[in-house]
Amino acid sequence: MATLNDFRPGDRVRVTHHEFPSWIPTNATVMSLGIRFADTPLAIKTIMVRLDKQPFKKIYVGGVRDLSFDERSTEIELERINEPRP
Repeated sequence: MATLNDFRPGDRVRVTHHEFPSWIPTNATVMSLGIRFADTPLAIKTIMVRLDKQPFKKIYVGGVRDLSFDERSTEIELERINEPRP
């Protein structure tokens, strides 16, 4: 399984969210990597991706395009894909 250390901004990934049954696996671009609470024992690595399209069958207000999460998330899975950025 890939870790957040395996990705860099600009990488193309497929995002799957296991918590939401209606989530359609969606291609995305890694936008940024970060660390919350740097230089503390509570440091948490974060990643933000921009989804190519809305991942739900039903479109919610404004749609979901940017997704940010941290390395503790067990519900979100990223898989590297080899395709150019949109």
